[in-house]
Amino acid sequence: MSYSGNRTHSLNTSKGINEIPASAFSLGATVLNRSVPNPFAGYLPGTSLNAVTTTTAQLLRPYPQFTGITEANRTIGRIWYDSLQLRVEKRLSHGLHVLVSYTYSKNLESTAYLNPQDPIGATARTFTAQDTPHRLITSGGWSIPYFRNHSNAFVRQILGGWDINTIVTFQSGLPISAPGSAFSTGVNPKIGEPNRDMWFNPCTLTTSGTPQNCRGGQTTPAFGIMPAYTLRTLSSYMPGIRTQRAPVADVGLFKTFTIHESLRLQFRAESFNISNSVWFGAPNTTVTSSAFGTVSPSQANDPRNVQLALRLMW
Repeated sequence: MSYSGNRTHSLNTSKGINEIPASAFSLGATVLNRSVPNPFAGYLPGTSLNAVTTTTAQLLRPYPQFTGITEANRTIGRIWYDSLQLRVEKRLSHGLHVLVSYTYSKNLESTAYLNPQDPIGATARTFTAQDTPHRLITSGGWSIPYFRNHSNAFVRQILGGWDINTIVTFQSGLPISAPGSAFSTGVNPKIGEPNRDMWFNPCTLTTSGTPQNCRGGQTTPAFGIMPAYTLRTLSSYMPGIRTQRAPVADVGLFKTFTIHESLRLQFRAESFNISNSVWFGAPNTTVTSSAFGTVSPSQANDPRNVQLALRLMW
């Protein structure tokens, strides 16, 4: 049993620095979208800001003669990784060896902002896209003893002396991004038995207060569409909701034939993902889409692959 972890500092981050101040959001969309005389008219040819009029929102930007400005490569990002690692091994005896490895981990990062109006350095702490809390790998090999010492030389040569090895991987799914332009109503979107038609509760309140995408018996909205000029409060990932990762097994069967005392031929038959377990991708997280919460039936991992090989050794 062991602990493994790391801390990564000084990662690049990016941030919009020409955004409408959050303090101006209280003016409302009607005022902020109102057309007003443009003091830059005629001074910015070839740009969208050269017209006679502009909006109140544009003039409230720190640098109103520009639209969006992004500051890149500010080295304030961080990543945390902590893991408990367990390992159980049965060493080779009687032609059999087994290794079981289990990792319980958490991988967090703070490299992005929820809102460009957030203060510099106030990056959101959340899961990384590769966070997999549980990972169990069982591997082993067996020299099959049957027919190895058979009295018939032909049977012994063809059926005896085979070896088999396998690796089986079990792991948690990956985090699912929270929908953009949405807020939580306080209802946990996690459901008891997710399926491809509904991976989480997709019931959503529109800006007018009307529920949409309510299906599968869900009637209580878990999300609401953000009105214009409001700050995002929803985390980057939905807590407790992940993609699904079915166990994957790789199996190999091989035998070495002795042709001459200095010449051997090895036959190998290997199958990766022998059970053809399917990993689907993440569900649709576009809150305004009719497919919100559904999983596309496209395979995200490799299907079963089988390969046969001969290796001549001298």
